[in-house]
Amino acid sequence: MRRIAPTTLAALAALASVATAFAPARAEQPVAAPAGDVVYAADGALWRIPADGSSEPRRLAMLPAGAGAPTQIIASPNGALVVVVFGEAVGWLQPGDGDRALAWAPCGPPVAVAPDGGGFVCSTAAGPVLQPRAWRAVTVGGGTTAAAWWSADAIAVVRDGALVVEPTAGRARDARVLAAQAPDGPFVLSPDRRRGVGVYANADGERSLYGFALDGRAARRKLGGDATPVAWDGSSRWVLVAEDGYACVVRAVGGEYKCWRRYTPLGFSPDSTYVLLARDGRLFVAPIAGVEAVRPRPVIGADTGAWIAAADN
Repeated sequence: MRRIAPTTLAALAALASVATAFAPARAEQPVAAPAGDVVYAADGALWRIPADGSSEPRRLAMLPAGAGAPTQIIASPNGALVVVVFGEAVGWLQPGDGDRALAWAPCGPPVAVAPDGGGFVCSTAAGPVLQPRAWRAVTVGGGTTAAAWWSADAIAVVRDGALVVEPTAGRARDARVLAAQAPDGPFVLSPDRRRGVGVYANADGERSLYGFALDGRAARRKLGGDATPVAWDGSSRWVLVAEDGYACVVRAVGGEYKCWRRYTPLGFSPDSTYVLLARDGRLFVAPIAGVEAVRPRPVIGADTGAWIAAADN
């Protein structure tokens, strides 16, 4: 796809006319029905419903009394792990047959979930903690501001201005540099552990979205303006971002983008063909394929949700 200036994704969408939420699907580009289930909260419980609306919702768990409405739901694509954020509190669930209890985690947001559902990283006043099988505090040094899942025995953290990956049972000197200069704002790491996308500020304080290889040496590539990266797709090709009231899907190496106006981005389908969006108390799905943005299709009434693989019946 041809590159167009200016750099902000919202402006790109407006100028190129590829980013209207009401653009029709092209007849020559049929899109398969969405697969998998959408997890959401309603009536004091956590539910899952097929993204294509082919059957009724199934309850996963009752939410804790007095917890309030979830502010974020994050899940591994395979459905092995669902993390529910209630403001500054974090609960988690391993879905199975019948209702399961939501367990509380001794930490708060931000949260990063392992792509394979093996655990998640969350935050405490002392630094990030890792939950693979049992809670373990991660040794942190001065300047640690954020963390992301890496593996069952290692964590990616911002330390002394650099983005590094270090073993949770080892020492800081065993760390390997992923990016000599860590992002100045939110960042996400690809499931294949090869690339990162994050927000960097220039000398004037202007913030922009950049992609970079996780080799400690590669130059950054500008992807857009002051956008917030939300999630990678499972193929490590696309990144979902939020900017100025737009939900945008961007190719990680640059050059392609698609946006939906006045939607909140939530995540990708497990097969990386659709995105999950929210707007006005409802959840929507929209395909990634095609030149123009296809009008999102409503799924269920909820403020937030996550997309997981369909349950085995």
